[in-house]
This record gives sequence, structure tokens and C-alpha cells, in this order.
Amino acid sequence: MKRTRIYEKRELKRTDKTFLCFAVLNTLVRHSDEEHPLTQVQIVTIIEETYGIEPNRKTVGDCIRTLIDLDCHIEKTKKGCYLEGRLFENPERIFLIDFLLTNRDICPSYTRDLVDKLNGMASEDCAYGSVKYKKSARKSENKTFFYTIEVIEYAIHTNRQVSLDYGHYGTDVKLHPMRSHVVSPYRLVNARQHYYLISYDHNIRDTRVMCVEKIMNIQVEPAMRVGLDKMEYTLEQIAEGIMNNESPYMYSGKAEPVKLRMPKRMIDYVVDWFGTDIRVEVDEEDCRVHLNANLRSMKYWALQFMDHVEVLEPGELRDSLRSSISNGARVYGN
Repeated sequence: MKRTRIYEKRELKRTDKTFLCFAVLNTLVRHSDEEHPLTQVQIVTIIEETYGIEPNRKTVGDCIRTLIDLDCHIEKTKKGCYLEGRLFENPERIFLIDFLLTNRDICPSYTRDLVDKLNGMASEDCAYGSVKYKKSARKSENKTFFYTIEVIEYAIHTNRQVSLDYGHYGTDVKLHPMRSHVVSPYRLVNARQHYYLISYDHNIRDTRVMCVEKIMNIQVEPAMRVGLDKMEYTLEQIAEGIMNNESPYMYSGKAEPVKLRMPKRMIDYVVDWFGTDIRVEVDEEDCRVHLNANLRSMKYWALQFMDHVEVLEPGELRDSLRSSISNGARVYGN
């Protein structure tokens, strides 16, 4: 039988020592740092303005000593005291905020909330990102993004399949459900400012990669997951290799050797898209690059840089590019 513990309900008064300790700690969190220490008089003033009570300096001093005894990292100086230890250092917090501001999958309202939460971990003098935040046209309007992640993680944890609608943007620039799928979810991966779900679709007997931002109406199904033993690569290989380097356009399938010819200045673009696991042969005018890539992804990458990059091998990729370039020339009337 499940045991329960009954606690005595007690009203916490604003003059209570526990409340005052939290008030002092919150004041130090929001208003102090190494460059802005607070005197006890300043702490009393802020608590009075924030909570409508006026503790005396001795009480504030007692609260600070209690907080120090509880391992709160409060530093005392001749100019006052400040909270030193925080969950994130300023450079770490700024990095996380910039990631939120540039991530396309997180809608504007969630972005503002998360930025405010991160800034709530620092003093107001160190707040970053909130003032300069502007609604970006590159931001998603899918407000179920975090709910979708929660459902996916639950399905993975309980070894269950999920049903979902995969959306596409229409002429109204809104996301509409287009195709329904039942898949076995296995891994979430962040790549190129988007979050992706790696799953196995038993209908096509292959790995399916979907942008989480476009997943709609997701539900956990009773059926257990399948397909892990049928994947050609391990999840780690798919997530780390194919997703991040060998398949920049998120096509599933194996990576194959590719040989390219390009100007030396293009190496920077190759590394940006495929990483440093490449081999380069240099001659006087240009260079030849050897790498492994998903051929469907490589086709679209090569078309993107067709003015400068020539695919030398494999022949089937070269033929496919030639056909696409010929069709493109007809579209433009040449």
C-alpha cells in the first residue's frame, strides 16, 4: 500500500525568517554581480519596493549569513555583497540566448519566454537579448513544438510507435498537414538550425528523417517500436555522420565516395557543409576533394555551387547532374 505523508499547513508570513532569506537571495540574483555589489541598506530598499516590507539591517545580515551557511555563493566586499555562483556563466548564457534567437523551430512567444528565463538567472545589469529581440520571419509559428518533443521522448522511453501528420507550407505561408505516418521514433538531432526526428517507417522499410517543426497532431500508439535491427547504420552513425556531415539535405541512405574539382577557395564551403573528414589534392590552379556523402544530398549541394564545382565521380551522380542542368536550361528558355 502506498504510504503518504501528511504535512502541517502553515501560513508563511512576510516577516518570517524563511521568507526574508528567499527575498534577500532573489534580490542578490536579480540585482547584484561582481561589478554591482549591494550594501545592506540597498538590499533593504529593494525588498521594501518589491515586497512591501522593510526588514532592518541586522535581519538582512542574519539572512546573508544563513544563505552562506547553506552554500549559496555570496561574496562579501568593502562595497557590499553579491551572488557569485550561478547556473550559467555570462558567456554560456549569452551563447544559449543567441541560439534561441536564431533557431528557426522555436516560435516567437516561446523564444521570448525562454530568453527571459535565462536572463532571470543573471542580474538585471547583465540581461541580454530581450531588448534587441525582434520577431523574425524565419521563426516558426508552430506553438506545439515543445509538446511534440515531449511526446517523442515519451514514446522513445516507453518503446512505442507514434502516429503523426507531416506538414508542408502552402501558398498562404501557413503549415498544413499533408501526409500521415506511423513510425518508430529513435533519435532527435539538432542540425543546421532545425531539430530532426530519426525514425523507422515499416511501410517503406527504411529510415525516415522529419523536421520536428513540421510534425503535427502527434500521438503515441499502442504498438511497440520496430526496425532498429533493419537499419543499415547504427543510430550514432546516422545522427553524427549522416545528419551532420554526409547528408546536409537530410536524405536517408548510405554515404558513398565522391570526387570533386573546385577552386581552392571553395574548400571553406566544403568544410562548412561536410566537416573536416575529407582528402584534398592540390595542383597549381584548383584542387580535387575526396569525401563520403549521400548521393542525393550531394546532387543538390553540387547544383547549388554548379558555377564553381564539378563532380568527377561517381559517374551516375555526374549523369544525374547533367540531366538536371539540361532540364534547368529548358526552364530558362536556353
